[in-house]
Amino acid sequence: MSGYAKAGILVRNDIAGSGTTPEGVILFESPSGGIQLEWADNGGDFINAVMPPNGTIADQVPVWLKLVRNGATYTGYYSLDDSTWSSVGTATLTAQADTQDAGMFVTSHVSGTPGTAYFGRFSVS
Repeated sequence: MSGYAKAGILVRNDIAGSGTTPEGVILFESPSGGIQLEWADNGGDFINAVMPPNGTIADQVPVWLKLVRNGATYTGYYSLDDSTWSSVGTATLTAQADTQDAGMFVTSHVSGTPGTAYFGRFSVS
């Protein structure tokens, strides 16, 4: 699997609208990038911003991820023990609907080479 693979949480207006509706925010863990938050900071259809830079928060598994929304602002958190939470970063998005789709994702970034991730205890509140 590619080092650019990633798995995590996705929030957007229309989860099936990739590239055709305003992009949302993703919080993920990646072998090459570590733990990061990505979003569209211009309200566009594609992600164009990332925080922090690759490798700032090292690749670590297992990891717990939490994404918190307050209006148009999303803050990503991670924990290595599901008890102590650290901030990944904060993103302010435009063009976001009051009601959002939320889910989990995994991508390998290598055609024909599937990625594998194990998810547990996913909830939305």
